[in-house]
Amino acid sequence: MLGDWVPLPASSPPSAYLDLPFELDLAGRRNVQTGAGAEMMVLPEEALRHVDSLMEVCPGDFFFTGTPAGVGPVLPGQDAEVRLLEKEKDTEGEGGAAKALVRYRVRFE
Repeated sequence: MLGDWVPLPASSPPSAYLDLPFELDLAGRRNVQTGAGAEMMVLPEEALRHVDSLMEVCPGDFFFTGTPAGVGPVLPGQDAEVRLLEKEKDTEGEGGAAKALVRYRVRFE
């Protein structure tokens, strides 16, 4: 199951989602991984172009790229939670605390 979509403001460039930070908890361990999509070795658009050169990609298809840095093995029975974050701005316009835009929970079988 996929979570809710996170719309970006109309004024945002199409790649703005790559700057959103994320956190991953795995098997009860907090922040096993943190990062942002911009840290990936191959950006999603480049990976999608490659896949599209090999097979037809249609509207509504889902394409999973993985995460910027390896988490290590994920074993059957483990639970994971991924949070896509948005930085809140304080009154000075500086970065404040992060809040979760989207939270996904999954159990690996």
